[in-house]
Amino acid sequence: MPLPSKYVTVDGTAVHYLHTGPTTLPDAPPALERGRLFLLVHAAGSNAGLWRRQLEAAGRDHSALAPDLPGHGRSSGIEGLPTVEAYADFVLAFVRTLRLRPFVLVGRSMGGAVALALAAGHPELVQGLVLVCTAARFALAPETIAGCRDVMRGRLPQQFTTEAFSPATGMEILREAWTEQ
Repeated sequence: MPLPSKYVTVDGTAVHYLHTGPTTLPDAPPALERGRLFLLVHAAGSNAGLWRRQLEAAGRDHSALAPDLPGHGRSSGIEGLPTVEAYADFVLAFVRTLRLRPFVLVGRSMGGAVALALAAGHPELVQGLVLVCTAARFALAPETIAGCRDVMRGRLPQQFTTEAFSPATGMEILREAWTEQ
């Protein structure tokens, strides 16, 4: 069964997000009172769907939501934000727009750096911090950045590799990861 999804306008940007719990009317925030609240931030080039399995599992006893960052997934914009700090500010604005209670913040890769920056700047909002495959700082070679831009513009195919997966990873998971690319 698909997870409920909604849109909210944050600083002029239409932000798509997935959430647990019942669906609500378009202008009403989701009901997120059950158990702990988890806010999940995806990696660069990904989207909230990355967290589908975690959202489903958390939703059994807790509340959770995962936004598509600007320039990602179904959120508006074709360009991402320029810095990790800009993404952290954006996630903070998302939190404030939805008037979220304190939460456990989870981030993967670039989303982990965003989560770390948000937690450092606003510890009163963060009950716990989970960082997955991330670093405090990211440095990419200019040719890597240029290649990513070419992929986004449709000039180069995005390569899919299984190197980041365990050899024991099942084909269903690999297919799901490939379709998220």
